[in-house]
Amino acid sequence: MKYIITFTILVLTFSVNGQHPYYAELKKIYLSTNGDNWTDNSGWKAGMNNPNSDPCNGSWNGITCQSGVIIFIDLSNNNLTGTLPSEIKIPTLKWFKAQKNKITGEIPLFTGPLTQLNLSNNKLTGPLPDYLSKFSGVQNGSFLFGNNDLSGCFSPWIKNFVPTTIGTDPNPKMPYLGKHSQYNPSISQIGAPCNDGIFNGSDFINADCTCHDAAPCEDVIANRTYSVCFGMKYKFYDTFYSEGIYNNIRITNSSNCDTLFNLTIKNHPEIIFDLGADKDVCPNTPIQIGINPLPPAQGITYSYNWSNGGTESLQTISLTQSKDYALTVTNNYNCSKTDLIKVNVLPKINVTLNETVCKGQKFLFKGEPLSVGIYDRSSNNQVGCDTLFKITVAEKPEIIVLGELSIKCDINQNIKLSDRLELEPNDGIWTEVSAQPSSGGFIANQGTFNPFNQNPGIYTFSYEMNPGTYCGPSNRLVKIKVTECGGTTDCKIIHNPDSIKARIGINDYNVLKNDEITVSDLELKILNYDNSILSNVSVDNLGALNFTISDSLSQPTFISYSSSSVKCNFYQQKTALKVLTDRRVDVVVPNINVTNIITPNNDGFNDVLRFNSQQIIKESELWIYNRWGSRIYHTKDYKNDWSGEGYPGGSYYYVLKINDATYKSALTLNK
Repeated sequence: MKYIITFTILVLTFSVNGQHPYYAELKKIYLSTNGDNWTDNSGWKAGMNNPNSDPCNGSWNGITCQSGVIIFIDLSNNNLTGTLPSEIKIPTLKWFKAQKNKITGEIPLFTGPLTQLNLSNNKLTGPLPDYLSKFSGVQNGSFLFGNNDLSGCFSPWIKNFVPTTIGTDPNPKMPYLGKHSQYNPSISQIGAPCNDGIFNGSDFINADCTCHDAAPCEDVIANRTYSVCFGMKYKFYDTFYSEGIYNNIRITNSSNCDTLFNLTIKNHPEIIFDLGADKDVCPNTPIQIGINPLPPAQGITYSYNWSNGGTESLQTISLTQSKDYALTVTNNYNCSKTDLIKVNVLPKINVTLNETVCKGQKFLFKGEPLSVGIYDRSSNNQVGCDTLFKITVAEKPEIIVLGELSIKCDINQNIKLSDRLELEPNDGIWTEVSAQPSSGGFIANQGTFNPFNQNPGIYTFSYEMNPGTYCGPSNRLVKIKVTECGGTTDCKIIHNPDSIKARIGINDYNVLKNDEITVSDLELKILNYDNSILSNVSVDNLGALNFTISDSLSQPTFISYSSSSVKCNFYQQKTALKVLTDRRVDVVVPNINVTNIITPNNDGFNDVLRFNSQQIIKESELWIYNRWGSRIYHTKDYKNDWSGEGYPGGSYYYVLKINDATYKSALTLNK
């Protein structure tokens, strides 16, 4: 019978005055790598001020102990800077990991029985130290140094580093694998070529790259500069490069050696010319096409080649039918540019004139006064063919001043005065002409007025315009009434005309959408309608009108209603909605996004009140009201550009009308 006796040896550690035996080594690591700036220095920082602190008590970040001795230190991705101590004397240490930091200097000496060492992704320099050879043959060992700036050749001891893994890829200043594949197939480093001083007939690539066992390794750096035509790319070793500077381009030749190229790509000056717009001419009328010769500069000359064989920059042609011409300009670097022009031979030359006049005025064309409208006129020119004029005379719109705005004196809000005008010219000047001038609330160069803490009363502002940019008087007067702070805003019920093209069947429409209402207890009532045509007619105090149209509607009909306010002593102010049938199918309404918030912070998202991607929403009309029901903005053919400039953040309301479609929503201005 055999007996197997197992002995367990307990490794005991001793300390002096309660201090851990490797406390000094840990302190060196902490101080040399700027431990106070580590991402996580828990346990370490407190331990620097307490020599009796036990790193094995579980509170020191990254330290793992067994039986009271340190076996594992993991400080990876922890913002270590500076250098590691030249020697780390922890004889029980098996794993040390400090990858993904900013450690400089050389690889230190570790005295422990390492099986795992990871210093990759740092800024280490110098060669692989020879002491690493003592770890060859460690089962499942891993020694990783990739993504550093190591240099020097691989020493012969690497060939015995099996089955242990050693990783150095990449380190640009270490040699290409070359003949080291016979040592250790796991090494796949591609780095700097070996320079053994042997000239091989090439001025920029070393063909001899064995590196042998101890040959010094250096970068081979070659500078190359090439020029290409403007806007083109240069092909360098199967890769195309645009204009610019490209450093450290690594090229490996057939001998597996590398060269680092600093490549500069320059553009020849751009060839710039323009044949201009297409030309309309009468038959057999000589006309000159082309450009003036381009001036030579910096040694650059030009040649000209027309599609009809001409070689001058300018040529005179006479045609009986339309024809396209192409001019190619080529410089002495063989760079070229081509432009096209079409010469249209027309029996008649069509000229379009668009003119505007003020109401009641006429446009004078060759002595003939023309009223608003569209006209066709012709005349004979000097070369013998007719000119047909298509003349459109339109009426300049009058600049309309919106009604008086009433606002309390405790409202801190910059009112943009131009919002009280429709079709404001952009070259006018604002001045205040109030009988009782404001105190600091009016800013002329910004065209704004703030009612905050102003005395109650009416403030008047004049907008002076340059002659020729308007119809009517040269100035417009905008009035803003400031009421008592905390008092009741003026009661106002103003109904603007309403009409709607409604479809047969169920309809809904907001009759207050373009009105100015400031009363707080508004009450709406239906008064009268033709019940042979309309049914289910109702209205609420928010202006929502609902009704159903029968097929018998052929002429306009009316729904009359009243608005009243007990608080403001308004009773049965009567008005009506004109209803027309809409049997058209050709009305096109663009896609509309009914938005309810804008955030004008210049981040590119919701900076303005935008309903779609169009630059201008044709046939549209937009009203914007503040939370007191006062209209602050009105425009036609909305440009998707209202940003709330001059108005405070808060709640607003808008109505958008396009053709016969109406969109309305609350709007939050978030500043």
